[in-house]
Amino acid sequence: MNTCITQEFIKFARGHFRLDWDGIHGAPHWSRVRYNALLLADHYDVDRVVLQWFAFTHDLDRKDDNEDPGHGARAAELVAFINDKYMGLSIEQLALLQTACRGHSDGGLISDRTVMVCWDADRL
Repeated sequence: MNTCITQEFIKFARGHFRLDWDGIHGAPHWSRVRYNALLLADHYDVDRVVLQWFAFTHDLDRKDDNEDPGHGARAAELVAFINDKYMGLSIEQLALLQTACRGHSDGGLISDRTVMVCWDADRL
């Protein structure tokens, strides 16, 4: 299981991301989401690997910084496509990540603990 974001993944993300890398939904945001998620993880029994991958993938397939319906669903499809090459998540971890990506912009409040920490970290 790959627990770290690799240079290979960052190279992929830079080439795939359509928006400003340093913009509102770009790499600085992903870094803040990761930071927030790991702070929250200290208080809950959650999968830290899923949290970190969520941080770096949940907005990776956005088409714009404003309303972008479907970007969570696109992210869920993307992570399934890139899992074997970059992430190496188990089936269970991938399912959690996909659920978190799909629902992160819907305002949901109830789900698996790991998914809820993903959502809260993004909202913070």
